[in-house]
Amino acid sequence: MRIFKYQLHIEEARSSTFEHPIPKGAKFLSVQTQHEVPCIWFLVEPSNEEEIRVFEIIGTGIPCAVLSGDIYLGSFQLRGGSFIGHVFDITESVR
Repeated sequence: MRIFKYQLHIEEARSSTFEHPIPKGAKFLSVQTQHEVPCIWFLVEPSNEEEIRVFEIIGTGIPCAVLSGDIYLGSFQLRGGSFIGHVFDITESVR
């Protein structure tokens, strides 16, 4: 097992949806910023086959449609707290 980091891609004017290939069975650990870049960390077995996971970042106050299958992972702050993003795993909702 290893811990892998994946950078998150954001567009602050609206919500951002993006995909990452992540080894199957990965366990979510944390959402944080590193050097002003939002990232997510997973505990993974690197030899496992990868699956596409879909994530959405929603800024505070931005209209959104969170569905029952969406999983809240955490929030992060940028620019001294002037932007706060909330990260959801929406993989099940888009399948």
